[in-house]
Amino acid sequence: MAGSSACASTRSLKASKLSSRFRKCSVEAVVMAAMVANKANMSDWGVDSAPDVFIWQLHDNNMTTEVELKLALAPAHVAALKRHPLLLAAGTPLRRNLLSVYHDTPKLALMRHHAALRVRRVGRQWVQTMKIGGGATGGLHQRPEWEAVVPDATVNPALFDAPAVGALLTPARPAKLVPVFETRFWRTTWQVQWGDAQIEVALDQGEVRSGAHSEVICELELELKSGTALALFDLALALAETIPLRPDPVSKAERGYALFLGQLASPIKAAPAGLRADMSVTA
Repeated sequence: MAGSSACASTRSLKASKLSSRFRKCSVEAVVMAAMVANKANMSDWGVDSAPDVFIWQLHDNNMTTEVELKLALAPAHVAALKRHPLLLAAGTPLRRNLLSVYHDTPKLALMRHHAALRVRRVGRQWVQTMKIGGGATGGLHQRPEWEAVVPDATVNPALFDAPAVGALLTPARPAKLVPVFETRFWRTTWQVQWGDAQIEVALDQGEVRSGAHSEVICELELELKSGTALALFDLALALAETIPLRPDPVSKAERGYALFLGQLASPIKAAPAGLRADMSVTA
């Protein structure tokens, strides 16, 4: 870290450990400290109970809850990331080309209800996905989602057998749904065992496009497959020791809608970091 180092004191991480992790870059230290603060807030509930409290639950048997930590990185650091010992130890990664087309009504009814409907091509298969609500804290995204395999890129809302989805899509009949933007990117994934947690590390490189407007995608997603969400922060901190990473609160869908609306490079108001009076920063 140029000139200074930062550390956050929490019950789960000692100050000396954080100091060594954050000595690379003062700007990144402040950002990553927010991640540690959010992790500390989760640990207040107890490691085992944190996910049940921290994640919005809809109690729908047809629903799965996506829990992932999204991190932004510069394209210049991708090569170093791929050589990171933690990822090399995970074995040969899987690399796939993904095309996703997002649909909404002409008046963006789904966006206004904080929902996203996409059809994604994965290999030779098309998968339709609906995500509703959720939120991001310190880069941690939690969203309930529903999926259905479809024969082609045509949207078929009737395949979603879920009351929450039906309530949103009933007014938006298939004839009223139109493509609004798309994402095209290469996804490289590693399966990492981190303590008792199984985490999928996904590197996405490509673009999101709406009409003549486009934006580069270069991000790292740590998705929890099993275990507790606290493990995502621990793994992110370990990677951030040598790779410049920062929490990214903006989803691909949010980027696409911003392009569609012409809101290029618009500022985003940060959520409260969750710092408490009993935390400290030392030089």
